[in-house]
Amino acid sequence: MAEVKIRTYVGDDERALRHVHSAQEMPYEFPELSNPLFLTKLVAERDGKISAASFLRLTAEAYLLVDRERGTPAERWRTVTLLHEVMRGEAARRGLDDVHCWLPPQVAGAFGRRLGSLGWKREPWECYARSVLEATPISELSGAK
Repeated sequence: MAEVKIRTYVGDDERALRHVHSAQEMPYEFPELSNPLFLTKLVAERDGKISAASFLRLTAEAYLLVDRERGTPAERWRTVTLLHEVMRGEAARRGLDDVHCWLPPQVAGAFGRRLGSLGWKREPWECYARSVLEATPISELSGAK
């Protein structure tokens, strides 16, 4: 088996990566890798040719806390919409492109519709999360099953 070399992306890699992206036929555009929100850009080479790449783009996770005993539902919603708009502006001012919000199942239907009215869109793809504080088991890194 050929050795895999992991290295930092360089601009000259873009053409090869565009080809890999196109061949995958994924329903998203090739990322704008010059965007400073891409914090890490790594390329894997096998036999001197790019075989894979991985990029980390900074995004944000939104949290909302609302005291359900303060004000009427209409007043609470007005407060949420004001807070939302100020926070949206803060995210833009800090240079973020997007914000994500994960809703618990018990509020996803009704509150999801409310978020939709504020311009949020439900992502069609499943979300997976992982702590980066624990190492991957060595058996997975070696490909052993």
